[in-house]
Amino acid sequence: MKRAIVIGAGFGGMSAAAYLAKDGYEVTVVEKNAQPGGRAYTMKQAGFVWELGPSWYMMPDVFEEFFADFGHKVSDYYELKPLTPAYRVFDNDGSLDIGGLEATAGVFDRVVAGDGAGLRRLLAVTERDYQSVRANVLTSDWLSWRQAVRPQVLRFLLNPEMVMSYDARIKRYIQDERLVRVLEFMTVFMGGSPSNIPGMYSLLAYVDMGLGISYPVGGFTAVARAFMHVGQEVGVTYRFDSEVAHIETVQGSVRGVKLVNGDELPADLVVANADYHHIQTQLLSAAARDISESKWARKTLSPSGLLVSLGVKGRLPGLLHHNLFLIRIGTSILMRFLVQNNGHAIPCFTCVYPVNLTHRWHSRVMKTCLYWLRKLPVSSRVTQSLRRRFLILLTASNGGPGLRFQSTSWLKTSEPPHSSRKLSTHIKGMPLD
Repeated sequence: MKRAIVIGAGFGGMSAAAYLAKDGYEVTVVEKNAQPGGRAYTMKQAGFVWELGPSWYMMPDVFEEFFADFGHKVSDYYELKPLTPAYRVFDNDGSLDIGGLEATAGVFDRVVAGDGAGLRRLLAVTERDYQSVRANVLTSDWLSWRQAVRPQVLRFLLNPEMVMSYDARIKRYIQDERLVRVLEFMTVFMGGSPSNIPGMYSLLAYVDMGLGISYPVGGFTAVARAFMHVGQEVGVTYRFDSEVAHIETVQGSVRGVKLVNGDELPADLVVANADYHHIQTQLLSAAARDISESKWARKTLSPSGLLVSLGVKGRLPGLLHHNLFLIRIGTSILMRFLVQNNGHAIPCFTCVYPVNLTHRWHSRVMKTCLYWLRKLPVSSRVTQSLRRRFLILLTASNGGPGLRFQSTSWLKTSEPPHSSRKLSTHIKGMPLD
């Protein structure tokens, strides 16, 4: 039996492992953390429980297909709770509750008459885009140029709206600049801005408001454990706390992996489900790399975010379970903060406050993420000044809720869990306004 090693127990790695085992491989997944999920990582401290990774469950059809391929259903493993509304947007003009096509169209029409109809038209075309991508793009391995010239793919790619910018496409349907920003905030996750990301990615509007957003009861830890269980059923072995130091190759052929602890695991196939830059520059020898160090130096890497997880005693009025703050440049403490710290910033930060989602949630946990256009190195030291200024950010949005900590709060960085550092050990009664 051929042996396969999968590096990383994120969702991509776990699904690849399950399919390889189904195809007859002897599969071992090696994961540097102590739990499955990759970035869907859970941390417990001082009586609080944080999810440091995703909290929006999107594209449910992809999850359904995965479990169906192994004779299961999503409901065999976890319960989904639809989020209605999905999130609350705060900006300089107030707040908007977003979620579901009809409800959101009504919100849009209350801001500008006619933009609700524009949203319906946008979601009609992006639904077709989504179905085309699911059927013809995401299901291809793209190992041959012939896959790119299939008629169904060419029809999608040569649509003029696909090659215009994300911003230009949204503005074909939506008049109001405030509502345009609501539809464009997801570009922050793609490492660019609406003006330089292709219009094809506007299909995310359908993913958001058409398919809808849910939350898995038990958090994404429940989803990760479900993926692991599916793999174990077909014979996948998992090794946690097992960081890979090197992928062993001989004359262009893989021979296995070497772990940080010195263990060597032979393999006929290695699937690396880690960041491409890390794989190329840290795990592969120079001779085995697709991209040289000099070429990497000329590339622009996607931005980082600063994730701060807070344990808050007491209620924070005005917040929904998920909150998005869109703040105009030049009018907020947030933007002044970013300019002072040499950050070319996307004016956006999110706040996840999962109260009342389910009785299984700890009711006093908040997660905020500030998005930057520049990479924040993992090795960078976040100073006390940055910590103090970030706390001020929580009151930066005009029209947003005033937030005040009571008693004890805890802060953590979004660096990989194995190197996560505490920013502030104990903050008592720090005034935020």
